[in-house]
Amino acid sequence: GLPIGDEDASEEVVTVAGGGVTSACITSRGRLFTWGGGVWGQLGHGSRSDRPAPAAVRGLPRVLGISIAQDHMLAVCTDAPPPSYGVDPEGVSESRFSGVTSLWSWGRQRLLPCAAAQVASDVGTRA
Repeated sequence: GLPIGDEDASEEVVTVAGGGVTSACITSRGRLFTWGGGVWGQLGHGSRSDRPAPAAVRGLPRVLGISIAQDHMLAVCTDAPPPSYGVDPEGVSESRFSGVTSLWSWGRQRLLPCAAAQVASDVGTRA
């Protein structure tokens, strides 16, 4: 596993991304860790400092996904509990996600500034 330098060594890394000199990972608990170059503030730690080792980005809801470019990073987050999985009364497998989703951005955005947006969602899938 990655040396996330945290008290919970049992937490698994489920997603890893990189771009330019920046790297990030999402853990099984939906926490975001970033490291690498931070000259544009793209690591999300409130400074322009580089981080040689993974460090948790504080104050985020559960992180669902990330995208990294040369000098900025985006994270899709939700305040909803993890999706529920199971079988409905008719015996059909289903998963359900419900909650508020937000988009977070750090670093330099050259084309369009990205503000935190919130969207209510209630999405389900049936198998």
